[in-house]
Order: sequence, then C-alpha cells, then structure tokens
Amino acid sequence: MRFTTYRGEKTLEDLAKRIFGFSGSEKPELVNAVKDALLDANPQLRKLENVQVGSLLVVPDLPGSEGSPAISQLPLDGIGLGYLKEALTNLGNLLSRPVEERQTEIGQYIERFNDRELSKRLEANSEIGAQLTSQIDKSIEEAKKTKTEIESNLETWRGDVVSLIKDLETLTRF
Repeated sequence: MRFTTYRGEKTLEDLAKRIFGFSGSEKPELVNAVKDALLDANPQLRKLENVQVGSLLVVPDLPGSEGSPAISQLPLDGIGLGYLKEALTNLGNLLSRPVEERQTEIGQYIERFNDRELSKRLEANSEIGAQLTSQIDKSIEEAKKTKTEIESNLETWRGDVVSLIKDLETLTRF
C-alpha cells in the first residue's frame, strides 16, 4: 500500500501531476484515468477545498507509478501500521473533543435548570410560571436524551476505531 500527503494542490490534475511525476505533455485520457483512480481511492478529493494540507492519501496502483518520488511505500507492518494506528488514534481524539465539550455543556444546562427551588418559586407566582416550569422540565428531558445519544454515538465511534485498528493488525498477518 502506498501513500502520500495532500500539499494544497488547487486541482486534482495538479495533484496527479505531482504524485505521478507528469510533465504536462501526457495524453488527456491518461490524466483523466489517473484522476479517476485517485478519486476512487480517496473520495474526499471530490471536494478538494475541504481537504486539509497534510491529509494522508492512498495512491492507487497504476502501471509505471512504482518509482515516483512523491510516494511513500509504507508496509502494513512495523512502521507503516504504527503510522496508521497513530493517525486513527489522533483522529479519534480530535473528533472526540468537541463532542465531549457538548456533553459538558448539556450537563451544565441540566444542572442549571433542574433547580426545584426555582420551579417552586415560578409556579407559586403565576400560571405563566407554571407553564414555564413545565417547558423547562420538557427541555431538561430532551437535553438528557440528547446527552445519552451523544454518549452512545461517541462510544460506538470509539469502538469502531478500535475495531479498525484491530482489522489493520489482522491484515499484517497475511
């Protein structure tokens, strides 16, 4: 398996030229075939503007591309597997932070509005206060459901990352 990194190329053709060492004099059919192969191997390239510089890209196996200096040969054992595991772990940490922050915010919301003393005061003062208390209770229940869903989704996602790493390790045995 071979990899390279995205370096901020503006077009898929520029990326193909860098990876495969094209000079610009190649037939358009060849360039289009290479671009199609890159897209098949890296669907995220369909929206090139959303790809971050430094992103790892899979280089498709094409005849004559073996010696390109833009490509790293990473075996799926030893160092190559280590890089992939580290990348997956870092991705998991990066994606988990905002979810965990949202969980904390929801927890704080629940604590803030789950004040029974406030509810009693609101209900005692007016019918509007009673309605407001009822709405607050409904919001708290929805927030609890959302928090539970987020926790479940996060655990599922973390489990998927662990499974993917195990699958990579299994591949190295073949």
